[in-house]
Amino acid sequence: MLNYEGTPVLWYMLLHFLALLRLPFFSEQVLNWAIASAAVFIFLKYAPFSRLLKFAFAFSYLMSYEYAVIARNYSISVLLLFAIAAVYGSRFKKPLIFATLVFLLFNTNVHSFVPAAMLLFIFVYELFGRVRPSGGEIKYYAAIVIMVLGALVCVWSLWPAPDNAQSGLGGVPNLAYIPLILKGPFFPYVQHITIKPVQPLLVPVSILILLSGIFALGRRILLINFLAGYVWLWYIFIVKQHGYFGPMHQGLILVLLLFNLWLGIYYGAAQEKEPVIRKAALFLITASLLSTFLVAYHFDVLDYKLPFSEGKQMAEFIKESGANGYTIIADRQGACLTPLAFLPRDTRFWYAATEKYGSFIVNHSYSYPSNKQLLSEISYYFPGKRDYLLLLSYPLSLPYSEDYVLIKSYTHAYGLGREDYFLYAPIPN
Repeated sequence: MLNYEGTPVLWYMLLHFLALLRLPFFSEQVLNWAIASAAVFIFLKYAPFSRLLKFAFAFSYLMSYEYAVIARNYSISVLLLFAIAAVYGSRFKKPLIFATLVFLLFNTNVHSFVPAAMLLFIFVYELFGRVRPSGGEIKYYAAIVIMVLGALVCVWSLWPAPDNAQSGLGGVPNLAYIPLILKGPFFPYVQHITIKPVQPLLVPVSILILLSGIFALGRRILLINFLAGYVWLWYIFIVKQHGYFGPMHQGLILVLLLFNLWLGIYYGAAQEKEPVIRKAALFLITASLLSTFLVAYHFDVLDYKLPFSEGKQMAEFIKESGANGYTIIADRQGACLTPLAFLPRDTRFWYAATEKYGSFIVNHSYSYPSNKQLLSEISYYFPGKRDYLLLLSYPLSLPYSEDYVLIKSYTHAYGLGREDYFLYAPIPN
């Protein structure tokens, strides 16, 4: 079902391995934490930046919360980019190691495709322009094959089904999100916890940080490398995702900038006596990272006091009340998947969007039925049936709620998408 997910195979292979070992759901969080910790270790040990910048990045909101706490595939991108930067100087001495890391980067997420493709392009360009391998240097050609294979595997796994909501090149760009994309990489959520006079300054200061970082790259090849990935991320955010992105996605812009500034040491852009523009850029980046400490603390407190998702609580109620013995009809793609992770393995919901039972619902373009559409589907497929339960991620609105009684609701989730849940039963005739 990868052609509905929009994410390549690497993350799912890791999760499948955990499932084969029959490890609990918490193991996914442990795995993600280990990946994020490895990324921080490489950054602290090998990155050519000041101790203050390293400290600021390690404990910033992005790294300490978005990539370390929220278990998604984006922490793998951070790890692989930093690992590639660490071995970049030996890419022609040990090309197979470099190629393997790029292969994995291709298959981490769609956001990393162009950065990986640019690394492949630069490798080939420099190989034949500078190294000029002889006919016996088979390892170089093997490295190229490995990276190209990584790109092909990624394209194969990402190629969307015709009814995938993300199929095609995208629609009309949503320009309303431009300010958010500009400030998100450097000041994620800062506007929510700072005094109002500071908020109008976040966009211009973010532009200043970005431009200083771009000028600090110092080499045309690094500029092209960064801008290619930057434009690709903008395309995804504005055209493909239409605002459905968060700090973990925007943070990849900052990671990509740090990655290219790191590569500068291999191109002579970062000498023992750093240029003023590079010092200024690194100072501004450090300041922006330090400013997110308060954001990290804010979300750590939320994580301590409130659930990120109410899925586990709703699943426990369903089991304890015996509700899993009923037919459970769920409404939306994504939102109602979380309770299933905590229910018995053979549990299936009936989805109005797909008009069938399933353990999950794929990303069809028709995966968001309205109250009217949902209840119409129920009347059609379950005529006269009243022994079912309705699991929603939002409360029923009038007049539809008049035919149902709310059994249980959990409404204190603070995470992205606010995974609150409402369990209804139809009122007997």
